[in-house]
Formats: sequence, structure tokens, C-alpha cells
Amino acid sequence: MMELLKKYDTDGSISNMLEMERESPEQMLEAEEIAEIQRGSVQLRCDVCVAAAKVAVGRAKKQKALNDEEKLHTIVQELCYGTPPAREFDEYPKYPGNPPLWGEMHTVDKVGEGGGTWRMRRLPKGAPLEEKGAGDKQHNDLVMKHVMISRACKQVVLEPDAATTGDGAHDDALADLDLAQAIFAHSGDTAAQLAWRYCDSFCKAHPPAAGGVGAPKGGKDEL
Repeated sequence: MMELLKKYDTDGSISNMLEMERESPEQMLEAEEIAEIQRGSVQLRCDVCVAAAKVAVGRAKKQKALNDEEKLHTIVQELCYGTPPAREFDEYPKYPGNPPLWGEMHTVDKVGEGGGTWRMRRLPKGAPLEEKGAGDKQHNDLVMKHVMISRACKQVVLEPDAATTGDGAHDDALADLDLAQAIFAHSGDTAAQLAWRYCDSFCKAHPPAAGGVGAPKGGKDEL
């Protein structure tokens, strides 16, 4: 591959395109699709926050890190990536843009009337993954899904102080949010309880649609 690039990539355009596909696949999309990604990454905040918080608690329990602030911090910092950022240069991400792999267990679609609202919902247990050809999503649809989930995750987990409410106004309550600290301080909570405790501000701004990940459910708490 390197020899072919040297032979045909005389102006560096092929290398630039491959790098763009790896780092920012959304830049290969049409303007309308990019606009939908921006819109969707905001509308998905509640659903993504609840799902990500549950994943974080599950990983913390598995690693016996509920009472270890340093481990919790590492878990949370890696929550929005498929390949930890520290290994990106040595390990090619599974999907372009390096989205979180727990996103495979969810689907992203528009619901409702008037142009619809983007929502994320968990796939039924045992359902085949869209990334493996299940459903009717094409390449661009999957890129949009991955980028929306990735951006929303970073906005609610890694950069909550930069998040905004639904009308675009900054919510000062978000500035104090820290998922690792929330898990540490409330280690006795179930995953669902912790998710709602942490994600409350985001879900007030973006209430989940019926059937969305953020929609309250009774019964057994599932990770």
C-alpha cells in the first residue's frame, strides 16, 4: 500500500483523503447531511448521556473501580472512543472517526412530525448489528450515526461545561458535572439511578422520545 501511494499520490491528495476518512469521515458527506449531524448531536444528548453513564458504571463494576477515583477518571475519559486516544496512532480504530463501540448496540433515527427529532434507542437483545449489514442503513447513514453519538457523548461526558440547553442558552448547572465524581460519590446507585442523577440537566433540555434510551422504564435495570 505504501509503495502504491508513493507511485500514484504525487500531490498528496490521496493521503489527505484517507486521513480525512479516518479522522473526520463527516467531511466527506453532503452539506445537508453535515447539518443533520449537528442537529442530531444536540437532540441525542439525553439518550446518549443515559446510555454512556450506564456503560461507565458497568465498566467500573467489571474493573472493581467504583471506589477508585483514578480508575474511574480513566474509564470516563475513554468512554466516547472505540480505541483509547492514547493508542490511536498504534491501533487503527474499528470505525472511521473512532466512535464508541457501545454505539453498535443502538440505532439512531428521526421520530415524530415536522421534520422529526433525532433519537437513539437500544436494539433488541440479540438483534444483528447495523454495522454488519442489518437494516437498511447505508454507508453515509452509519457515518452520521457514529458521528452523532460520538459528538453527543463528548458534549455530555467530556465537555459538559460547553454544553447548552435546547434554546441555545448556556446552562450553568452543567459546568459542575463530572461523571467520574458522580459514580464515586454515589457508588451504591444502580446504573439507571446514577444515569438519571448525572443526566438530569441534559434530559431537562432534551426530553427523550417514547422508546428512546433516555425514556424512563420500569423493571430490571439493564446495562
